[in-house]
Amino acid sequence: YLEATISEVLRIRPVSPLLIPHMSLADTSIGEYSIPKGARVIINLWSVHHDENEWDKPEEFNPERFLDERGQHIHSPSPSYLPFGAGIRVCLGEVLAKMELFLFLAWVLQRF
Repeated sequence: YLEATISEVLRIRPVSPLLIPHMSLADTSIGEYSIPKGARVIINLWSVHHDENEWDKPEEFNPERFLDERGQHIHSPSPSYLPFGAGIRVCLGEVLAKMELFLFLAWVLQRF
């Protein structure tokens, strides 16, 4: 349950609300928007993590959304869960950050 809680904290309040800028390599479009080659694109992670089309009650803190029917932690209930980015530019410290968060919060919970 602690891992699910950490995942939900990273979803509802990401460390960085914006991902690092990317540059479009070719003319493309996303939905009705045209993106010319060379345009700088910045993803609003906060908006993605609070999208009602992707998340049921996105403003509600609910760690259970990261648990399967057996109560086991699932990495991502949605492809739009990107607290550390995605692809080749994913944060190199993701594993370390998750481990540190888990150890610190487990330590705090043991003492209270």
